[in-house]
Amino acid sequence: MKKIPASKTAKNTPASKPAPTQTASTPKSFLILAGILLLTGIAYMPALRAGFIDGWDDDAYVTENVNLRSVSTLKELLTTPVQGNYHPLTMLSLAINYAISGEKAWSYHLLNVLLHLVNTLLVFRFARTLSKGNVLIGGVTAMLFALHPMHVESVAWVAERKDVLYALFFLLGLNQYLAYVDADGQARRRKAYFLVLLCFLCSLASKPAAVIFPIALFSLDFFRSRKLSLALFTEKAPLLAISLLFGYLTLHAQQEAMPGAEQMPSLLVRLLYVCYGSMTYFAKMFFPVDIAAFYPFPMTNAPLPAAYWASPVFALLAIATVVFAWKKYPAIAFGLGFFAINLALVLQFVPVGSAIIAARYSYLPYLGLSFSLAWLLHQWAGSKSSRVYAVAIPVSLLLAGLSYIQAGTWKSSVALWENTLRTNPSHKAYYEAAHAFEMQKDYAKAIRYNTEALKLNVNDPNALGARADVYVLVHEDALALADYNALLALKPNHIMGLENRGVLLAKQGKLEQALADFDRELTLQPDKAIIYKNRGAVLSQIGKFEETIASYKKYLALSPNDADVLNDIGLAEYKLGRYQPSLEAYSAAIRLKKMPLFYLNRAYPLLALGQKDAAKKDALYAREQGLTVPGNLGQLLGL
Repeated sequence: MKKIPASKTAKNTPASKPAPTQTASTPKSFLILAGILLLTGIAYMPALRAGFIDGWDDDAYVTENVNLRSVSTLKELLTTPVQGNYHPLTMLSLAINYAISGEKAWSYHLLNVLLHLVNTLLVFRFARTLSKGNVLIGGVTAMLFALHPMHVESVAWVAERKDVLYALFFLLGLNQYLAYVDADGQARRRKAYFLVLLCFLCSLASKPAAVIFPIALFSLDFFRSRKLSLALFTEKAPLLAISLLFGYLTLHAQQEAMPGAEQMPSLLVRLLYVCYGSMTYFAKMFFPVDIAAFYPFPMTNAPLPAAYWASPVFALLAIATVVFAWKKYPAIAFGLGFFAINLALVLQFVPVGSAIIAARYSYLPYLGLSFSLAWLLHQWAGSKSSRVYAVAIPVSLLLAGLSYIQAGTWKSSVALWENTLRTNPSHKAYYEAAHAFEMQKDYAKAIRYNTEALKLNVNDPNALGARADVYVLVHEDALALADYNALLALKPNHIMGLENRGVLLAKQGKLEQALADFDRELTLQPDKAIIYKNRGAVLSQIGKFEETIASYKKYLALSPNDADVLNDIGLAEYKLGRYQPSLEAYSAAIRLKKMPLFYLNRAYPLLALGQKDAAKKDALYAREQGLTVPGNLGQLLGL
């Protein structure tokens, strides 16, 4: 039986109502697509005016990614994983944006929106082809895909370039697979298959989530009534082998984000995660409200919310629907199957990260639900295409308005997290909002939001450390020290906690305690340059000049050309009575940075070495630049 109604299908089957609107002229297709693309462009206008999101991956991908900035680092750009993901095509596309607009966000957002528009065209073609040329089904499917507000995160967030880019090649691959299935002759089939393989590889190189592509193809086989056989598996064997390889590499790269065996929730809880995630994604397809940037896992020290226990009922109903629709309503079975297949890897059966669901994960899965809804609408409308327009037009306007509002929440870090706190408050959202306010130097709000985060999770080390850092900025050193102490009581080996507490203790004159923090930090991360610099500064204050010099030299071996450290080495050498090494250190500092203080300091070893004229010249230069020459030095030099 054909999957989409046509005059050749059985007469009394709901899937076989007459469909005179099934095909349409090219002008009608053009008008439908033009309307969808125009409305989508308007809906995403706020994204074009947005900036980067500080601390929420945009820094790792763009603003702090030195590999984007030069052709000389192209190899590193294409071979270095970012945030546990290897996606060279995504990084290459971001490098192109960097070449266009540097750290100005407009070109990144523009390309994301353009990719989404191209994806909408591909969805239209895919749905129309799948429905045997039905333009209205193609149009409704494309409209739902283009304008659904759950998709805003994938488009308006620069770091989610990987989403719209992998979807581009994924959709190209789906369209090519339909061409392969429908091709006449071996030559055409071989060409189509090669293009499927190429698109799959490009999709994988954009985001590892594309590993599910070969499984998604089986849903198309079902819809096209291709008999399940060894031949179907054989033709997909190369794709499946590539999926397994990339899947293994991705799991290895994300190992650190996964909980250890002792932290892994029970099998029952993880199954409830899967059911709850499926139910929530499905529900937000129909009720796209309260969309947030972050949806936390339930608290581990509290009972699971009732929705988690109710979610298996949804899962059973969904399975029953697929079984019921398998033969009679294949468009529904296909849509639910495609939805489930493309969600399978993000349903947190093996928890990764800290979010139970994420809006961006709906980007491709909703294609299946959109197609089923478009088919149902067409079935209901029958021969009256005006019914389709009567439903689709107001729905498209509503979705466009919701997407416009949602896109506006991505204009800045503050806007994003304040929206998240309105719709789905959590300790993580308070912490991220606090960071956003800290970046804006609104320290009062940063402290307040970190405090709110700690009310929800008193043992959140990130919020403790962040609040302590802000306390330092507003000179509340006692409060800062209390937070650092609390942080290190929770996590004694917290690198930044040790480092920042050490700096604060040194500032307070508690030098031995500061040195103990730096020494402990050094045992945990012996190749971190700044530790040696901090140790050197404390050792110098204590008067351990030999150790000062040794620590500073280790720092310079890891981070050379620091003029200030060379100046400090010059001082330590002078204190030890080693005037020639002191002179050399000061001179090296001056070659890097012609600071008046360095000239004034160099005058001392020059004078000690009997080079009075040179010492006087340095001292005079320092005085001309606004420094005061100490009385004893001035007397010795006759100034």
